[in-house]
Amino acid sequence: MLITILFFLIFLVALIYDKQKTIIAIYPITLLTTTLPLFVIGKTSFGLNFCVYSLIIIMSVLNIQNKYRKNPFSLPILVTVIGYILTFFYGAYKSSVYPFVTHIVSSLIPLALYPYFKSSSDINRFIKWLCLSFSIAAIYGVVEYLNGRNFIMYWLQTQTTFVIFHDHIDDFRFGYGRCNSFFDFPISFGDACAMMFSFMLFYIYAYKKYVLKYKTLIVILVLMIVGIFLSNSRAPMLAFVVGILHLPFFRSSKRTLGILAVLLIFVLFSWNNLTLIYDSILGMNKSGVEGSSVEMRNTQFLFCLDDFMRNPVFGGGFNRLRELQGDIGGRELMGGESQLFILMVDHGLMGLLSYFLTVVYMCFFTPAYLRRFSVIFTLAWVIAAFSSLTTGLTISFPMILLLLVYRANELEMIEVHQ
Repeated sequence: MLITILFFLIFLVALIYDKQKTIIAIYPITLLTTTLPLFVIGKTSFGLNFCVYSLIIIMSVLNIQNKYRKNPFSLPILVTVIGYILTFFYGAYKSSVYPFVTHIVSSLIPLALYPYFKSSSDINRFIKWLCLSFSIAAIYGVVEYLNGRNFIMYWLQTQTTFVIFHDHIDDFRFGYGRCNSFFDFPISFGDACAMMFSFMLFYIYAYKKYVLKYKTLIVILVLMIVGIFLSNSRAPMLAFVVGILHLPFFRSSKRTLGILAVLLIFVLFSWNNLTLIYDSILGMNKSGVEGSSVEMRNTQFLFCLDDFMRNPVFGGGFNRLRELQGDIGGRELMGGESQLFILMVDHGLMGLLSYFLTVVYMCFFTPAYLRRFSVIFTLAWVIAAFSSLTTGLTISFPMILLLLVYRANELEMIEVHQ
């Protein structure tokens, strides 16, 4: 697409002008471009983000100065990449090279990005770009809701033959449709907002100085709640509820009152919805809430378990679950939207073990006084990922936010220890 080529060219020019600032800014921006293709060769569409991240990784490898600091996630990322290599060569069903390479690139981007968190200014700049990108996403979600149509994504879809957008604005729940914003699926939009909300809570009560005004930060929290609501999906709401549990009340009356006000807004506007969601998940009352209940998920799990037992060690290969969905169809597997199912079917035991190792590292790699946040934040992500698909978002997203906290602590930017 011409617009993505233009985006990539602007990125290249900015990279030449100021590499440090460009790399700090580009990751938050690319969270809004997770589905867009850059160029096509044959039947393969090379994604914009894949090309951006690949270039960042290459530059990081070539820059010897970037090796001054060891990444705390080096081991789980290495194990994950080894698992992908084994799945590609020894998986039961051979896949094309592109999904194999994209998985490796998405795994390596935290290693490549972390060395650019050199100073407190870099941390602040990264957070500012995060706030800007997510605020834009939430505001456009409101525009989509009011307009009743995602005109930007529809226009972008007309520029390519590849499916980059699944419209759910007419998929009514609680009296209104589901908004995608700039994401290809509403769940991804909601999950991103839920994780950002959890991170920004920590930022507000733990950092010494804010890159934005306190009132602006409160507005951003409200916008993240709006995004969660507009996604109209259950997984983001579950992630939101879990993701706020790290909040230490009564450390600061001003901060506590501000955050409590935001949470009160969520409770007042969501109580009935949460009740219906609870019923729909347990299968007692699915009225008004489409999607898989526990009973349906159990059926999907059994299908995936059967395929897992056939290829238990290295899995069936990349995109095996997607192929099964096309072959079987129906409610038995269609809607089998869970990272757990993907790991079982596509990557087997190697994938499960590497994912588990990564999650354990994410929980416990921080100093003890930051452990509650890292555990709760990681748990929120796992619940989101295992409850449904986080299309366009990988575990690298929460990992990078945790690395941001880790580096900020090294730079003595954090004052409130849990």
